[in-house]
Amino acid sequence: MRTRRKALAFTLMVVAAGAAKLQLDPAPVKLSMQPERVRTCETPVATVVEWDASAIRVGSVKLEVNNLGRPPKLWVQAGRRGSAETGAWAHDGYTVTLKTPDGRVLARRTLTTEPCG
Repeated sequence: MRTRRKALAFTLMVVAAGAAKLQLDPAPVKLSMQPERVRTCETPVATVVEWDASAIRVGSVKLEVNNLGRPPKLWVQAGRRGSAETGAWAHDGYTVTLKTPDGRVLARRTLTTEPCG
């Protein structure tokens, strides 16, 4: 009985790890954010986001944004490739998430800051 539980636990871990990988990296997609790193005294900052999900079979993608401690919200719904510029509202921990229309996460980028010195 104990061996059966261990085998089941191991199987569940493998399935969960595989599902997590599929969730975050199902195909070669590209997502970039410029800048990705700024000095704290330069925030809030505008960012330029570019994406390319043309390697997967979806008609469109959506990008969600959120600052640290805030819930994600839909920012852009567009074609598989494109770019968009934000206003100057990105702070440390600001995250852009690229998703399929059904909500599957394809890629994620987060703005980080360094001290102003």
